[in-house]
Amino acid sequence: MELRGFRILTDPRVYPPSEDTYLLIEALDLSGGERALDMGTGTGIVALHMATVAEWVLGVDSNPWAVELARKNARLNGIENVEFRLSDLFSNVPESFDLIAFNAPYLPPRRVREPIEASWYGGAPLIERFLAEAWRHLRSGGRILLLFSSLTGLGDVEKAMRRHGYSWYMRAKRHIFFEDLYVFELRH
Repeated sequence: MELRGFRILTDPRVYPPSEDTYLLIEALDLSGGERALDMGTGTGIVALHMATVAEWVLGVDSNPWAVELARKNARLNGIENVEFRLSDLFSNVPESFDLIAFNAPYLPPRRVREPIEASWYGGAPLIERFLAEAWRHLRSGGRILLLFSSLTGLGDVEKAMRRHGYSWYMRAKRHIFFEDLYVFELRH
């Protein structure tokens, strides 16, 4: 498929680019020469957008099929300043970044049977885990773009951000179907 200037392969075992993906891409604000992390990379489309401006981009996902698909998409588009790794949040990420983007799995948590289900289920507890670790991976002046849904609970996410010492503002909001999508910019 042709998507926002990139040829993107999809796989039924990997979360496909959707409205939330597009909103996060629109909110990206790299100015060049930066190091960026795409947490939960899926097809790699957000990482590829970052790589058109950033010095270097790392995309991580807990789904092994997503990591392989993102690598294929980078090769297909001739993007070389991006790397993809298997990682449960920051478990395989020792580096620090100027920008961390995370399209969080925002449906309430439940037991997942297939790797793709981790793309949907996690909600506030997963976002809390992410926030507890993310600040350690920010370079001086670094920021986070966190996308989540009203289904997660705006109040729960704001409490978690406060609990972990972040300042934030709402950078973008879009209503789709039965939910609102938010992109918050966070600093620590």
